[in-house]
Amino acid sequence: MQSQALIVATLTEAPSAERLVELSTQADVLELRADCVKGLDVEWLRQHFEGRLLYTLRSRDEGGHSEASGERRHQKVTEESQQFDLVDLEMKRDLTPGVLAAIEPARRILSWHGPAMSLASLQNLFDQMASEEAKYYKIVSGADQPRQEMAPLALLHSLKREDLIAFAAG
Repeated sequence: MQSQALIVATLTEAPSAERLVELSTQADVLELRADCVKGLDVEWLRQHFEGRLLYTLRSRDEGGHSEASGERRHQKVTEESQQFDLVDLEMKRDLTPGVLAAIEPARRILSWHGPAMSLASLQNLFDQMASEEAKYYKIVSGADQPRQEMAPLALLHSLKREDLIAFAAG
């Protein structure tokens, strides 16, 4: 039996209450890009959005706006994420003992954002990611030339895992 796809809406700016209610009818998960939106009250979000909430602090190195690094980044991720159902952890930055202890595997989305790669390289990357327990694994490779968008799709097809999110951006 195949499971149903989840729809994720991403907040990169503060929404109105009406927009959140509308998104509740269209999306299963609401991703708060904390590197883009500051100061939103999580309880207010929950009052207006019925689905699960995802906390993401995307680093500049992975296409986001956060310049927090090291200990400060880990502190923000662990403190802020306690109010969320799911937490995006960047594979290159967040897999420290303290962060992993604070965020149980059932709430983790391990993510990687980087350049275009071959199918074999993406499979190796996934194998590295899967060595750490998580609810979902997310691989987003760049695509600035024709056909580069095919490798993430081939990865999805070859692994046939329901816990894998893979696509190309660009």
